[in-house]
Amino acid sequence: MQAQTQAAMILNGIAGVGPVAAKRLREAFDGDLAAALSAEKSRLAALPGIGKTLAEKISAWREHFDPEKEERALAAYG
Repeated sequence: MQAQTQAAMILNGIAGVGPVAAKRLREAFDGDLAAALSAEKSRLAALPGIGKTLAEKISAWREHFDPEKEERALAAYG
């Protein structure tokens, strides 16, 4: 799976990241959502409309999401 598609899928699964927050992240990271996932929490929190709470959720995505597991599950469904 492409990095940007995977990053979009991960962000979509984070509570609080809706279309507006995703757009702000895309704009702040020049369209690179994978960069948003690896960004420092302080940088994310400084973005308009993101804030500390959502920045913490984004920074902790690895604790709640296993991309490889999701890919295997999708492959199992054909």
